[in-house]
Amino acid sequence: MQEKNLHFITEVKSDRKAFFVNPKTHKGYFANQDELVTLIKTHLWHKVKVIKDSCWSLAVYSFQSRLKSTDFPVKVFVVFGNLNSEDNRNVRTIPRSLCGKGSFNLPATLGN
Repeated sequence: MQEKNLHFITEVKSDRKAFFVNPKTHKGYFANQDELVTLIKTHLWHKVKVIKDSCWSLAVYSFQSRLKSTDFPVKVFVVFGNLNSEDNRNVRTIPRSLCGKGSFNLPATLGN
């Protein structure tokens, strides 16, 4: 992907791990999504950005990382809230590659 200057954005499977520095222990390791959600809610909620629309509200925490078994950097977005009325999940984890120039751009409110 880096050689071709491409980006990707996708939802991560629940068993995929992202490198994360635990705010309590200050140690970095590959954490699963359930642990990320717990750590964010417990220690980092003050850094979560809330995006509101007339119909919905999403809370988003983002950080730079890499996924286990990959060698390129990503920006991980942990999204709290339902994306639409038919969505039955409360949390999503979405990585976006940081290398290259892709045609897909995140909304400005998610990109920071």
